[in-house]
Amino acid sequence: IPVLDYINTHYAEQITLGEMSALLNINKSHLCRIFKSTVKTSLMNYVNFVRIYHAEVLLRTTEKNISEISYETGFCSVSYFIEIFRKFNFCTPARYRKILAENREG
Repeated sequence: IPVLDYINTHYAEQITLGEMSALLNINKSHLCRIFKSTVKTSLMNYVNFVRIYHAEVLLRTTEKNISEISYETGFCSVSYFIEIFRKFNFCTPARYRKILAENREG
């Protein structure tokens, strides 16, 4: 699906509904309906899912700080990144990293 490819390629950039609807040459509300019926989640929830997945990889594999990871994965603010990360993982990015470190040690 072109929209999924677009999101997976451009997750680190600002992604707008307008860009994606123009990509498919369909109206925004129609795109949202089609996306939700196909993927079973909202378009922006999927964008956040992809961004959080990539943030988790960076938290596991790099020593980058939380704000660097936040901006590298397309979030416009660190506080919003932490809020969305917590929604998906039930903990903050810092706690996630700490849990990973504890599991490696123990």
